[in-house]
Amino acid sequence: MPKIGNIDEETRWQIVLFYYLGIALREIAFAFNCDERSAQRWIYRYETTGNVKDKPRSGRPRKTTRDEDIDIVAASKADHFRTAVEILKSSQFDITVWTVRNRLNENNLNACIAAQAERLNELHKINRLNFANLYMNFDGWPVTIFSDECTIITGAPHKRIVWREEGTRYQEENIQFVQNSGRAAVSVWGFVTRDGLGHLFRISGHFDKNKYLDMMQNFAMPIINDLFPDGNYHFIQDRSPIHTAIEVQEYFQESMGERNIYLSAKSPEINIIEHIWYLLKKELSAMGIFRSADQLWAAISGVWEQMRNNHQLCRNLVDSLPNRLNALIQANGGIIKY
Repeated sequence: MPKIGNIDEETRWQIVLFYYLGIALREIAFAFNCDERSAQRWIYRYETTGNVKDKPRSGRPRKTTRDEDIDIVAASKADHFRTAVEILKSSQFDITVWTVRNRLNENNLNACIAAQAERLNELHKINRLNFANLYMNFDGWPVTIFSDECTIITGAPHKRIVWREEGTRYQEENIQFVQNSGRAAVSVWGFVTRDGLGHLFRISGHFDKNKYLDMMQNFAMPIINDLFPDGNYHFIQDRSPIHTAIEVQEYFQESMGERNIYLSAKSPEINIIEHIWYLLKKELSAMGIFRSADQLWAAISGVWEQMRNNHQLCRNLVDSLPNRLNALIQANGGIIKY
């Protein structure tokens, strides 16, 4: 229900008109979605002043006109990544950048950190939509293995929020230190099921189809066979060139057959291990700088083992898949929030 000052001038005149047509105050309030006190106030304002305009306000006059407000908002909507400073520089308005920001805020346009995602072409969207429709009613998620590789690099931490006093941005206790040289990097392969995180494999050197096959045969498959001795499982992987090489496809066809599932291209939202990688990197970024790959690997292993105890996390992620697929269908294969 709008407040007294939020009723526009046209509606105020209609309230007065209805009143002089003999319509009851209660019915007027109901018709214009306001309370009786608000309607009565504008009727009284008309009877005492002859108009329904707002009274002159105290304080500083507004710096922009209505047309200038419209231009500011239009400039932002034309390019959502245009900053308030850029909007001001491209205009002829004699105002400050803070006024530009205020006008944008008044129109529910707020500065936020942009979501990041790979750009999708029409074929990507079609394939993502087809995958979602195909697996929307799939009942095998509880026994599905979600796998992927990930490279963790030191000195590339997530941005963190710091609460500080004005003018203290560069005081040491308010700085998030990063490492711009001598970075350490570790590549890993891992998997997750609804029951929890699986084992983590450290990748040494360049990872190609031959190393992937060797890892699957000598590291991953023995573990998977122990976890699912009856062979009742499905195996999810993305369509990276390593995973879709002819020799690799032949191996998975022979060892798993229909249990091997390739995701549609550019579909990280459906491979829930991507969320695990995000949480892993976030934890590592809060731990400071690692001077060597071995030091980083030790930290990765430690965080991974801690996360293995959080069984509810994996259950929640797997159980969210129907919602994710439904969101993908609703978006016609476009980008979704997950």
